[in-house]
Amino acid sequence: MKAKSTGRCTACGGSGEYKGRGEVVNGVFKGFVGTCFHCIGKGYTTTEDDRRNTYYWTKGAGSKLHLV
Repeated sequence: MKAKSTGRCTACGGSGEYKGRGEVVNGVFKGFVGTCFHCIGKGYTTTEDDRRNTYYWTKGAGSKLHLV
């Protein structure tokens, strides 16, 4: 059964690519580009993605980032 979409990914804006730590030079992004981990590169999130992300930020490694 195909997972139902819960909407466009807010982390990548629906592109499926995470863009971080860079700048736009002459209309081209120069910086880190990789697969969005929030939606696994689909561009939209499913209920499984939401569950995984909620766990990560509340109980998983992301919740302990403030300890670093």
